Amino acid sequence: RIGAKYLKGAIGYGGPCFPRDNVALAALARSIGANPDLAEATDRVNRYQIERVLGAVLSRMQGPGVVGILGLSYKPDTAVIEESQGVALAERLLEEGHEVVAYDPKALGAAQSRLRGRLLGAESAEACVRQADLIVVMTPWPVFRSLAPAAFEKPSRRIAVVDCWRILPAEVRRVADLVYIGRTEAVATANAV
Repeated sequence: RIGAKYLKGAIGYGGPCFPRDNVALAALARSIGANPDLAEATDRVNRYQIERVLGAVLSRMQGPGVVGILGLSYKPDTAVIEESQGVALAERLLEEGHEVVAYDPKALGAAQSRLRGRLLGAESAEACVRQADLIVVMTPWPVFRSLAPAAFEKPSRRIAVVDCWRILPAEVRRVADLVYIGRTEAVATANAV
């Protein structure tokens, strides 16, 4: 009944509705003596997704560095950052002592305000990529699909690009290590099978 639209590897859900409604469903179940396990497990698994992405990022960082986050809104075409996976990742990276630079077409200002100015803003997706030692695509904005592979080229080394939504052009693999979360942390590099 849900359909293929929702059966894609990605990150957890966010926004003002699903997280709140799921917690409310668990509370309602408890209040009437029903078993809230499914709703509570769904909430736990959803919150754990940030730790999965954080682990993928930290395992690829060579000490302190600048992490670039593409996408801060909880979904494309909105400025809403409530329960945003991108903002939650930025917060965790800042706690871990990393510098974070980000770009979002609509939500950058709100995210910077929420993180009290600790988040550096980039003027464009390309500028964010240029400033970062590692990139994470956290919101599938259409503008990210059109990023040229050359934007990910670094003169001295290949960078890791954690594409949580699998939206970047496959050609990015020629210049960067493209990481897809969910397929046993498979890394799609120029040398991968």
